Amino acid sequence: MSLLILTQTHADFREDIPYNDALVALPDTLGSMSRLRTTSVHENQRTEDLNATGWERLRARQEELVRRQARSILNDPELEIAYFGATYIPLAVHLGQLMPSFARIHIFQHHHNERHWAWTGTGVRPDFKVYVHGLPTAPLEAPRIRFRIATSYRIQDEQVRGLPEPDVDISIDLGPLNDLDALKSPEELATVVGEFTRSIQVLANCCTGMQVVDLLIAGPVGLAFAIGNALPPTSLPPIHIWKFVQDGQPYRRAMVLQQTKGGGAWLEPSMKILFIATGPRGASHLQYDEEHRQIRDRLERSQVKAELDMRLAARVKDLQSHLDGAEVPILHISGHGHRDGSLVFEGEGRTPRTVRVDAFVNLIKLAGSDRLRLVVLNTCHSAPLAKELTEAGVVDFAVGMSDAIHDDAAIHFGEALYRALANGRSVSDSVELGRNQIQLDDKLHHYAKLPQLFWAVGASPDTPLIAS
Repeated sequence: MSLLILTQTHADFREDIPYNDALVALPDTLGSMSRLRTTSVHENQRTEDLNATGWERLRARQEELVRRQARSILNDPELEIAYFGATYIPLAVHLGQLMPSFARIHIFQHHHNERHWAWTGTGVRPDFKVYVHGLPTAPLEAPRIRFRIATSYRIQDEQVRGLPEPDVDISIDLGPLNDLDALKSPEELATVVGEFTRSIQVLANCCTGMQVVDLLIAGPVGLAFAIGNALPPTSLPPIHIWKFVQDGQPYRRAMVLQQTKGGGAWLEPSMKILFIATGPRGASHLQYDEEHRQIRDRLERSQVKAELDMRLAARVKDLQSHLDGAEVPILHISGHGHRDGSLVFEGEGRTPRTVRVDAFVNLIKLAGSDRLRLVVLNTCHSAPLAKELTEAGVVDFAVGMSDAIHDDAAIHFGEALYRALANGRSVSDSVELGRNQIQLDDKLHHYAKLPQLFWAVGASPDTPLIAS
């Protein structure tokens, strides 16, 4: 069992949350866990002057920070997370969404008067009530939904003036409000989140094709984090998170969250592929142009934005420059390979040059971006190289061929693999769909078992790479 102590801060509030402050707030059952990790997510950029593009940069940066610092522990099925937050509501909602839905979440909220992180109460007080208004009572087609979740102060009508008019305006609040510390215990916080979850279920049962969900929260940061983690993985449209503005001014839209099929910090907002064709001139011709066209066409028909950067006839000396600075989650290698897993590139004088397995693994380790998660070796005999890439921990996933593969079979596999990944399917499902695409060709079906998927320790092939 693992415990992740997750702190989230913004320079407008505080620079950090001391580790000892967090430990003091932890109950003994959490502080004594055998595997304990800490991750700090801090943002310095001021938010008052940010436009939508600036908020999107904050969102992408936060995803990258979490993925780099906590990716391995987030795959632990027995993970527990202790969250301490002093940041803006939109950033907290987003960070909560990035956390896996199976994790057990413990929220620790800073008390404004007593200046500590421990809750001041336990259980739910007899007079504690959560009021929910505005839930639809009849079926609706393609509505726009607005949530006003308020536990510290009421969100007034003038604060939503000028915002897009909703078809359904739902308020979840505690009645009379004027207390920044109105939630006295984690159980009371969980009660508010439970009403939000119940409201989502009501919407799912009576609304068809929801357009947008607008989310406004007037409450503690920990509540925003918990709301983000409670967002269902598939049943909601894009979620627009709005930020409170001082002096009673209308809320401003901060960021848009797209829903995922699995949840987790490793998800990418769009699919980027670096496609390198490695075959030297003079070797047997591979259908590089056809393979590239098929993959490109599949991505254009997908529901996500995709970028395909193609480099043909790559010389071995150009590999480092192609990889260095390429912020892509997927590297696709198309070309020739030997039975030991080594690859054939173009050397000096346009002659074939072999790159050994250990040299290629070291190249990816040194020149590959931290964002690189999947390497697809659409070359003959490449399974040993794929296995070594994951065993060395260089990438999370790698696909290689266990024998020589026909050009057309390799194209079938690649086009179906990326179509599935682009549509949010898991890595393992996407590989299986690629194999099935080969199976469907009567002349090539015997190649279907050649693509082999390997994954590193701590990586889960049942998670998607791409946000759906």
